[in-house]
Amino acid sequence: MTAYRMVDPQPRLQSVVDDFETASLRLESILQHIENDGPVDGQLRVTMQNNMVVALCATIEETIRSIFSEYLAVLEESIRDHRNLRKTLQNANLDSSVAAMKKLKSEHEIDRRAEIALNFEKCMKGRENYFLLREDITYNVANFRTEQVTEVAKRSGVAEILQKVCDCNELEEWTGREVLDTRVTVLCNQWNEIFSERDLVVHRISSANGWAPDRIRRAIDLARLVIGRINVCLREDARTQLENEVQRSGS
Repeated sequence: MTAYRMVDPQPRLQSVVDDFETASLRLESILQHIENDGPVDGQLRVTMQNNMVVALCATIEETIRSIFSEYLAVLEESIRDHRNLRKTLQNANLDSSVAAMKKLKSEHEIDRRAEIALNFEKCMKGRENYFLLREDITYNVANFRTEQVTEVAKRSGVAEILQKVCDCNELEEWTGREVLDTRVTVLCNQWNEIFSERDLVVHRISSANGWAPDRIRRAIDLARLVIGRINVCLREDARTQLENEVQRSGS
């Protein structure tokens, strides 16, 4: 067996956050342009601002999927026995494997199907060099409202992600609430408002009056805060699991 080498999750997770910050700054620049040099016609401004909400939601979704995927990649590379992963993650990976094999029915997909089947055996028997179906595990079946964030986190083996996100001074200050459960409730309401506005724009455009630039900026700031906290939570969680792996390896 090869010597164990502990991987630092920080650089990989932070790179996702950095990409989100770059995208956020771009959105803020566009908002500034709309305010200063945008069209005189009010309806055109509303249309442009509506598009900003849709773009923000798409960016949030891609970022959350990516950061959980990187978290899973760190675990995959560092925890050599699939059976030492958390049970919820084990089940999610095995369920994803079964579902994937059922979908791969054409002749040109037989090699991939065999690969997943062999990986399934590695997972069940605790062999090294297994892989996680990260794209399937982190897939969101609907908009990334708080319910979907919680579901993706659970499949990734992380319980009570919203409580962990809110357990900090930054969220206490943002929500103005000292009690953790109340903080979570306020966060859920504010977060879900962003995706409700997105749905209004996409599905009921005639009813969407448009968020003002300052309202969109506040949504961007909330997304920054939440994604930053998810980063911290996943980083610390991964480090704990990797330390446990070191102990198992006797290093």
